[in-house]
Amino acid sequence: MRASTIAEFSICLHEASHATAAALLGSSVGCRYYPDESIGVTMRSPKAAVLRDLKNSGSERFCEIYKKCSIEQLFRKALQMAAGCAGADLFINPGIKETVDGIDRQDIENLAPFALGKNCSDSEIDIFIELAYTRSRSLLEPYTDAVRLIALELNWQLIIEPDEVKRIVQSITPQKVKK
Repeated sequence: MRASTIAEFSICLHEASHATAAALLGSSVGCRYYPDESIGVTMRSPKAAVLRDLKNSGSERFCEIYKKCSIEQLFRKALQMAAGCAGADLFINPGIKETVDGIDRQDIENLAPFALGKNCSDSEIDIFIELAYTRSRSLLEPYTDAVRLIALELNWQLIIEPDEVKRIVQSITPQKVKK
């Protein structure tokens, strides 16, 4: 195992949660972990990820894509974005409901006006982010075994291709969630 601290392994959990949610929502993504930089990424072609480009790209990079998406597609994207924080919280703070932060929050803030309308307020964006977090956490709860397996594999291999994510998610029997 490469990660030696909970903080380091939480990056793998975070990216595994993005990838698991994407697979459950019908998208095909893999993930990559850069342990020396404490950075992870989830994308369609994780082998093609260039660390320099990841550090230099802003959240605005997807706005052209958002313009072409339906409201349903935008909400699915928001769920995938929120899933990183939600999934990591399921393992690290299972009894505590956190929220979406960092780059994931910025990405959802950039997506929200396309889903809610250009004149949406900050409070509407906050509600949208909270809804995405809550729904993504509910989506992932029955699949914590898949998140765990993908995170362990990511920590060990550093790259997980989309086909492997899909295979792992499909191999897991969803757990019953205690209400």
